[in-house]
Amino acid sequence: MSLSTGFLALVLFIAGIAYGILKSHKKQGIKLFAIKSHCYLGYSILLIALFHLVPAFSGIFTSGFLSLFFLLLSTASGILIKYTKPNLYKRHIHIVVCLFTSLIILFHVYCKLLF
Repeated sequence: MSLSTGFLALVLFIAGIAYGILKSHKKQGIKLFAIKSHCYLGYSILLIALFHLVPAFSGIFTSGFLSLFFLLLSTASGILIKYTKPNLYKRHIHIVVCLFTSLIILFHVYCKLLF
């Protein structure tokens, strides 16, 4: 179960990253779909990652726990942007946190594939 939930979370996370590409699309319908689905993907990824971590919890200083922490941080920064007055500073923080989260998740997948 842990492998399947991890794979599902990874696929949804990659779909969430595609938001930047879809947001720049010229058709308004695709742009609106990307904006709405981006938030829901973030929430669902976090829930799936929690289900993925709980059965395989092996300590606080692991790549899985670090990935979950940064997923929580990126979701919290996204919620902060959505429900407060957005400015460029908050968006840049969210983008940097999401990019760092991507790197940590890739490191987590790499560690799991090696061991």
